[in-house]
Amino acid sequence: MSATYESQYPQDDHNYPEGVPSDSEYSQEFHNQSIERDHYPDITHEETLDGLVEMLANLDCGLPLLLDKTKLCMLSYKDLVLFLKKRAMLEEEYGKGMLKLTQQIAKSAEKSDIKVGTFGDSWGNFIKYHEAIGENRVKFASTINEVGDNLSAAYKEHEKSRRQLKENGLKLQKHLHEAESNLEKAKIKYSMQSEEWEHAILKKGSDSIRQKGTSITKSVAKPMNIFKQNKSSDQVEEDARQKANTYNENYKSQLAYTNKTRHEYHTVELPRILKSLKDVAYEAVISIQYHLAKYAFHLESTILEDGIIIAPLNEDGGSVPDLRSLVDQIDSEADLKDYIRKRSTSGNRVEKSEIPYNEYALSAAANSIINPRNIFGVDLAYQLDRDHEPIPPILLKCAEAIERFGINSTGIYRISGTIIQIQKFRTLFNRDSSQVDLSSDDKIGDINNITGVLKLYFRELPEPLFTASMANEFINAAMVMDEMQCLSTMSQLMNYLPPPNYRTMRYLFAHLLRIQANQARNMMSIQNLAIVFGPTLLANRQDKDINVDMSYQSKVVEVMLENFQYLFAREPTH
Repeated sequence: MSATYESQYPQDDHNYPEGVPSDSEYSQEFHNQSIERDHYPDITHEETLDGLVEMLANLDCGLPLLLDKTKLCMLSYKDLVLFLKKRAMLEEEYGKGMLKLTQQIAKSAEKSDIKVGTFGDSWGNFIKYHEAIGENRVKFASTINEVGDNLSAAYKEHEKSRRQLKENGLKLQKHLHEAESNLEKAKIKYSMQSEEWEHAILKKGSDSIRQKGTSITKSVAKPMNIFKQNKSSDQVEEDARQKANTYNENYKSQLAYTNKTRHEYHTVELPRILKSLKDVAYEAVISIQYHLAKYAFHLESTILEDGIIIAPLNEDGGSVPDLRSLVDQIDSEADLKDYIRKRSTSGNRVEKSEIPYNEYALSAAANSIINPRNIFGVDLAYQLDRDHEPIPPILLKCAEAIERFGINSTGIYRISGTIIQIQKFRTLFNRDSSQVDLSSDDKIGDINNITGVLKLYFRELPEPLFTASMANEFINAAMVMDEMQCLSTMSQLMNYLPPPNYRTMRYLFAHLLRIQANQARNMMSIQNLAIVFGPTLLANRQDKDINVDMSYQSKVVEVMLENFQYLFAREPTH
C-alpha cells in the first residue's frame, strides 16, 4: 500500500516539446508534492494523521465513519474509471470517423476534377490537416484507455484492501461484543447465585434454633421419615456457597478475558485497522489525483498538437500554411479560366437560330381521358347530337357482342354481372364510346358484365327511354283489356316519341327479339325479357314510391315485343 505510483503505472515514451515535462518527470514531481502533505489542515488538537486515527479510535463511530469515507473514495474511483472509458470511446469514435471521412473525400476527389487548380491544392491540404487531427485523436484515445486501465487496476487493489479491512474490523467488533455479552451473562449468574447463598445463610440462622427441640421427636414417631428428610440448612448453605464460588471464579475469568480483549481491540487492533483504512483512503485520493492530472496533461497536449496542425509554428523558417491561409490561397477566377481553356476546344459552335414549335399529337386514348365524352347520365338527344350518331354506340357495341358471344347464355340479361367490372366498362364508355372494343377475350370473359353495363346505361338516363311525360300513357294503354284498342293507342303514342328515343327503342327491341328467338337455349322468353327491361325503360327517375307496381311496366315491353312489326312499322327519321 505504500509503494510509489511510478512503479505501479508505466510511463509513456512520448516526445514532448521543449519545456513540457515528460510523464516520468511529472509523476515524480507530483509524488514528491504528495508525500509532503502528511496532515489535514482542518484537524485541530491532533494535527497529524496519526492524531486523527487516535481521535477516531476514541469514538464509537470511528470505524463506520472511516469505512464510509473509504467507500466514497471507491465510488469516486469507479466514476473516474467509467468516465475515462467512455471518454476514450468517444474520442476513438471521433478520430476514426474523421479518418474515414477524409479517406472518402480524398477518394472522391481523385475520381473528379476537384484536385485541379488552386482549389484542388488547398482542398487536398485541407483534408490532410483533418486526417492528421483524426490520427492525433485516435492516439489520444489510446492514451486515455491506458490511463483508465492503470486506474482500474489501482481501484481493484484498493477495493480489495478495503473489503479485507472491513471484514477484519467487523470480525473484531463481533468478537469484542461476544466477550462483553458473555461477561454480562457471567455477572448476572454470579449475582443471582450470591443472592441465593445469602438467603441460605439467613435461613440457616433462623432454622437452627427452631429445629433443635423437634427433630428427635419426629424421628421416633415416624421412623420411616429418616429416609425422606430434606437437606439440612447447613447442607443448603454449603451447596449455595460452593455454587457462588464457582460462578464467582467464572465471572472473574470472563472479566479478565473481556478486559484483555477490550484493551487489545482499542489499543492495538482498532488503531491498526483505522490506520490501514486511512492509508487506503489517502492513497486512493492520491491515485485519483495522479490519474486526473495525467489525463489533464494529455488532453492539453492533444489540444496543443491539434492547434499546431491547424496553425504550424514554422519556428525553423518553414512556410507551412495554416488552415485559414489554405482558404485564402484559392483563386476562383484563375481556376475558372483554366478549366474553360482546357475544355473549350472540344465543343461545337452554338446554333442560335429560332427553334420551330412542334405540337405533340395526343393519342385517341389519351385525348379521350383529357376530353371525356360522357354518355351515362347525359340526355339521349343531346349526346346523339353531340356525337353525330343516330343510335347510341354503346347499344350498337353491346348488342353486337351479346349476339355474337352470349346469345345462347342461360339467363342472359336476367343474371347480374360483377359490379367492379361493370364500373370499368362504364368508365371506358364515358371516355369515348367509339374507342371501346368488346371483342377481346378480357372483355367477354363474362357476358353478364356487358349486359349489366347496357342496362346501367338505360337506368342512368335523365329520363326513361319512353320519356317521363309519356311513360304513364303507355302503361295506361297496356292496362286496356281490349287488345285492338290497346295496340291502336300504343301505335298512336309511338308517333309522339322523340326521334332519338324512337330510333333507339326500335333497335333495342329488335335486338331483344333476336335474343328471344334463342329462348330454347338461353331460357329468356318475351315475358322474362319484359320483366327485366320494363322498370329499366319506363320507371320515373323522380318517383320515390317503392310500392309502384312494376307488372304494368313489364306489360308495356311485352306487348311491344309481341307486336314489334305493327308498332315499329314506321321507319325512323333522322
